[in-house]
Amino acid sequence: MALSHYERQKKYMATEKGKATRVKYMSAHKKSYKYHYEGYTEGKKKWKRENKLKANKWNLFNKYKITLEQWEQMRVSQGNKCAVCEKEFIKTPHVDHNHETGCVRQLLCANCNILLGLSHDNVVILEKAIAYLKKWS
Repeated sequence: MALSHYERQKKYMATEKGKATRVKYMSAHKKSYKYHYEGYTEGKKKWKRENKLKANKWNLFNKYKITLEQWEQMRVSQGNKCAVCEKEFIKTPHVDHNHETGCVRQLLCANCNILLGLSHDNVVILEKAIAYLKKWS
């Protein structure tokens, strides 16, 4: 089956020649690109500030395929506490999900979410970290 224009372009841009072409183009059009990119990002930030609820709904559904109502139901069913450390949420909880399957697990506080993220959800690494802490406590 033939590749679409988008697929051919994406494949080309992944090559060294494609990367060099992009760098050459960017340096030649830096001023124009910077103007348009900064204008776009400022506009996006402004829209997010003015439409927090819509932005949150879109983000939840786009990233995790859950609605704001499902997210709220998860938070209530967890007793407004992190699934790992069981501390009450002070800030907005993070949606924990399997990066391979995309399956949503539970809500976590920022610290526990970072802990799992930095360990790449690898149980062996976490067990070694626990053994290390036990050794030095």
